[in-house]
Amino acid sequence: IAKVLGTSARPENLMRLELAYGSTYHASSKFELALRHYLTALQLCDSLPQLRLVSKIRRLDTLAGLYLTMQNPEKSLMMTDEALGLSAQVDSPRLIAS
Repeated sequence: IAKVLGTSARPENLMRLELAYGSTYHASSKFELALRHYLTALQLCDSLPQLRLVSKIRRLDTLAGLYLTMQNPEKSLMMTDEALGLSAQVDSPRLIAS
């Protein structure tokens, strides 16, 4: 992925690309590959200059859905709990509603 964007790519662009790859693999039922890309996107959230928490909450939600698809409800609930914990730090009615 870094080759596609170059070494000076902005973290938000890298994260979007990781999400695109993850979504493609998820839709193709290649769940382990999807997981790898979604986890990388989650790590990239810490590099974001803005909306770090909101992005992290959304990535955790995506991971929760994937873990559920992978028949791993325990991991899904862990991701959901972490997202809910972070959402208490964000003042966004839109985020709470989603």
